[in-house]
Amino acid sequence: MRKPFGRQGIMTDWLDESRRRVEQFPEDVRLAHQFSANHRVPVLASTVCGCFYCCSVFPPTAILDWVDEADDGSGTTALCPKCGIDAVLPDNAGFVLSREFLERMKAHWF
Repeated sequence: MRKPFGRQGIMTDWLDESRRRVEQFPEDVRLAHQFSANHRVPVLASTVCGCFYCCSVFPPTAILDWVDEADDGSGTTALCPKCGIDAVLPDNAGFVLSREFLERMKAHWF
């Protein structure tokens, strides 16, 4: 049964479809995504970070731009220093940031 027309119905349909799609992703891809936002502390404590948009790997010291400001005005989500997208993962999240893994992440999330 289709939901009613209008902005609310369309948004509900989109969210439901998005949740169903994400549920089908491999478990490691879903879990790793949780570490791609609001992650300033783990990113700065990591040895290396990886971007699952441009698939580059870099030290956390290369990150210059942050978004999602906290109350103190500091950003909590890193932007990739190579492409500027908020798709940065820290290596201390428990995932090997190989090119293959980053490409799998990109295939599912972008």
